[in-house]
Amino acid sequence: MICPFCKNEKLKKGVCPSCGLDEEQALLEAARERQREGKWAQAREYYGRYLQKRPRDLEAGRQSAFCSWKEAVHMGTFESREKAERDLAQTLAEDWDWEAGHEYRIQLSGLRGDLAGLKDEYHRIVQTDGNRRPIAERILRVLELTEKFQHELPAAATSLPEETDWRTLFKVFAPLLTGLLLSVVVSSAFFGEERSSGAAYKFLSVILLLDFILFVLSFYLYRKVRLRGGKREHEKNISSLGPPDLPRRD
Repeated sequence: MICPFCKNEKLKKGVCPSCGLDEEQALLEAARERQREGKWAQAREYYGRYLQKRPRDLEAGRQSAFCSWKEAVHMGTFESREKAERDLAQTLAEDWDWEAGHEYRIQLSGLRGDLAGLKDEYHRIVQTDGNRRPIAERILRVLELTEKFQHELPAAATSLPEETDWRTLFKVFAPLLTGLLLSVVVSSAFFGEERSSGAAYKFLSVILLLDFILFVLSFYLYRKVRLRGGKREHEKNISSLGPPDLPRRD
């Protein structure tokens, strides 16, 4: 077997001649190294192989579940999210006091659109499991705040983070401002000549209709920019979550 960590030598009597690590240590260091590099799937695979040998290593279990969660956030596929949910639930079943793991489940359920199902699960725990009730009650409060935030997200979002409000307003309402300016110019030219009242009425009706269409279009663009800015900020907050720093090998 080639050393999982350094990839240089075959293990001899269970130890790598190059890096001096035995198989378990090499698997753990390989997992940590891939995790630091952001290679979540590879890190999770090495943690899984390590946990087969050391199933009671709670810290390694936490890191493995965290990698599954990061992979799900990064990939955004149904399969990756389902896999992360299973890994987090399994880890928390053995390590209920890991509060960060509960928070990852909340974020994941928000992405999956299943916050109500998660709330039901924690409600059942509060009602049936006295030992787990204190943490479950705290997580329920976080779930309620998360639901409230999601419902209020369109109103809370303002503009794209890198722009000030007046610049955003000018950008999205530019079509309307341009249309109004053209209306004034064309109307001045039109009424500078002799026209019948019927022709003038028809002309003004068309101008007003076009201005109304431009207003609707500008308002739609403004709402879209606001929602996109809020969604981007929300995703940034999710992806920035992480566990404590991993120990580095000297």
